[in-house]
Amino acid sequence: MSRRLIEEAFPLKKVSTDSKHEQYITQGKPNSLHYWPARRPIAVCRAVILATLLPDPADAPEKMKAEYTRLSGSPLPEKQRDYLCNTLIASLTRWGDENGHGDWDAKDTKGRWVNKLRIARELIQIAYNGVPPKVLDMFAGGGAIPLEAMRLGCEVTANDYNPVAWFILKCTLEYPQRLAGKTTPLPDLNLDEKPDLKNGDLTDHVHLWGQWVLENAQKELVQYYPAIDDKPTVAYLWARTIPCQDRKDCGGTIPLLKTLWVCKKTEKTLKDTPENRNRPDFLRLKKTRNQTKVVINSKRALKLCPDPKTKQARFEVIAPKKTTDVGDPTMTGSNAICPFCGSQQPNDYIKRCGHEKKLKAQITAVVYQEEYGKEYRPPTQREFDAAEIPAEVLKEIADEIPHGMPDEELPKSDTSGAGRAFSVPLYGFKKWSQLFTNRELLSLMTFVKWTRLAQTEMKNFGYSHEWKEAVSAYLSLLINKVADYNCTCATWQPKSEGVGHLFVAARIPITWDYVETNVIGKSASSYHSHQTMQSRVLSRLFYWPHIGDPLPLVNCADILEMTLPSSIDLIVTDPPYYDAIPYADTSDFFFVWNKRNGIVPEVLGPQTTDSVVPKGRELIQHTARFGGSKDEAKAYYTRGMTKTFEKVREAMSNDAPLVVYPL
Repeated sequence: MSRRLIEEAFPLKKVSTDSKHEQYITQGKPNSLHYWPARRPIAVCRAVILATLLPDPADAPEKMKAEYTRLSGSPLPEKQRDYLCNTLIASLTRWGDENGHGDWDAKDTKGRWVNKLRIARELIQIAYNGVPPKVLDMFAGGGAIPLEAMRLGCEVTANDYNPVAWFILKCTLEYPQRLAGKTTPLPDLNLDEKPDLKNGDLTDHVHLWGQWVLENAQKELVQYYPAIDDKPTVAYLWARTIPCQDRKDCGGTIPLLKTLWVCKKTEKTLKDTPENRNRPDFLRLKKTRNQTKVVINSKRALKLCPDPKTKQARFEVIAPKKTTDVGDPTMTGSNAICPFCGSQQPNDYIKRCGHEKKLKAQITAVVYQEEYGKEYRPPTQREFDAAEIPAEVLKEIADEIPHGMPDEELPKSDTSGAGRAFSVPLYGFKKWSQLFTNRELLSLMTFVKWTRLAQTEMKNFGYSHEWKEAVSAYLSLLINKVADYNCTCATWQPKSEGVGHLFVAARIPITWDYVETNVIGKSASSYHSHQTMQSRVLSRLFYWPHIGDPLPLVNCADILEMTLPSSIDLIVTDPPYYDAIPYADTSDFFFVWNKRNGIVPEVLGPQTTDSVVPKGRELIQHTARFGGSKDEAKAYYTRGMTKTFEKVREAMSNDAPLVVYPL
């Protein structure tokens, strides 16, 4: 095989459009399983792999030309390229079309396969003489590239040096393929929510045991998430605080707020009742054919009320009618304004407060669930008390799990290179545990405890090793998702009334106002909501129309020390790019929880309390690891990349192509 289709033609506009559309899909996407930086759209991966594996019609073997002619209805290469690009590939790139349309085994009246993915796989088989082509991604990361190679029927090797990436690859590639189409009896766990099925696939078992973990954790945690007036709590909004540096004349405690807005939605509709018509935020009546509803102003903001006696700020919730009704935040850029005396608090002083342990926090508002949606109010004393977790309670739960508190050290900040992604150490944060409230730590460690107990219970119920391993992995993955949305770097989004997770980008910045979710509830970002989202992803991943294809080989290794498969037919990879992303440093956030759940690749050996993601052989340009020398860091990166591509080239078959994704 010489020239490939991608060298002559590619449906770039369609793939670009579908990739953009994919960004707005929130349910069922593989990348919803777990965060990984710089993921490539699966539409692009699928299209690129297919267009690279197929020979160009003008240069294809005779058997391939005959098949192209049959499918396109023309012997002309131009017509065949048009069919391959604009009919075949273009039909598989839209989200929801990834497995083709129609019955997988159906043919039309002329005996041609109807399902487009089946056609694509058949063409690849013909191009490679009936043998699945070997595809390698040596920087596999989140797994988009190897996943789409598997969908196209290839024999995949996915490698990454990072143990968190290895974990994601196992959950995305290996377990779905290994256990696709298999079922096993569901045990009776005496749950409040009982399954309807007697036998279940892996999705059913993961959901069942996730429910078991949640129900047991709820019993221990419910006292720390009180429901006021029987209305479910959604989240708690917090602000960091510092003492005013003018202690002699002021002495006030300053809440650090970037915004006072908590909801920017314009209006919501309620039932038409006399009580609702008399609400102070009533706007108008909305009449439809069958009923009348009350429309209220749903905009909400905090009103900062400095108390001159206590020198503390309290907060009220207002329904502003216009923007000018909302006061100014206390943070302007990286400096603060004292609401008591009006003096400016420079950023250097805020950093000093952090290092002197004077950077505290207070609850500003509570988000709770009304019949018509989310609503806001000041916190009650009961809620203030519930957030104060006694040290002995934290110690007790920490003693029940391996490695105890996640007190591993945070990566150090650096002004250049990959280290610039971390600003929290500049404000006195030195350990991963310091990025969580005490209640978040209590909840996460409680989930770890019950996740580990679930592994023991599965063994007692007679689960095989492969089933127990897979179910345990997805339960551990749930804890990572909860942690991502429940730390003091997660922020409240007033426009959507939702929780923004920590890793909006591949960095860990300081946040002044943050959100804490009711993780044992049913609102967004709770354990339950992530469990539901995970089930939707798994139900799609486990629908493999190609059960029986080669199992993927998932490795956690330095590519320079790895034994590669022989005669690789295609390499497609998205390598780390100079100092763009500190993969290992950001992965520590998840690895500290994986370690406590026992999700660690064997190559790392026994894990000590202070161990984190290995960084010694990571191929990025990180100046902090070379004494701040940009030249040495760049030389290390380029030298490592050169050796990597030299090694993989030796393992490729003579005419095998290599595709490298640019940033």
